[in-house]
Amino acid sequence: MEEDKDLSLEDCILLDAVQKGHRLSETDAKNLMERGLVEGEYPDLTISLSIARQTRQLPEYTKVKGLERDKIKQMALQFIQNAGEDGAKKNSLLDYLKEVLPQRNSTEQNLRLLGNILSEMNTEGSVVLRGKLWFACK
Repeated sequence: MEEDKDLSLEDCILLDAVQKGHRLSETDAKNLMERGLVEGEYPDLTISLSIARQTRQLPEYTKVKGLERDKIKQMALQFIQNAGEDGAKKNSLLDYLKEVLPQRNSTEQNLRLLGNILSEMNTEGSVVLRGKLWFACK
């Protein structure tokens, strides 16, 4: 996916709208996605990493996108390990991780994302669910 080097005024206006959380038409969104200017799933779009770099908006980009999945797993595992024999509730984990999960997501979306991450960690053998509590595997 190669991005255009020269952005039109319309591109700039559309990218500004994306950053402000405005909904684009499907046609405009598809065009920007195909050119690598935005990321996400319609209608929930963000500027792309390359645009964030070019416009020196990496901190904001990272906040909106959230940390990489592996880093979230590491943080979740550390929290669960710290909980020890008491175990960790998913809501407590969510509260701990809320600053590193995608800020564009609703609480429900981040709960689902966290559930998926915990499920992956369970499959990988690093954590186990007993009742409603998560425990680290030894």
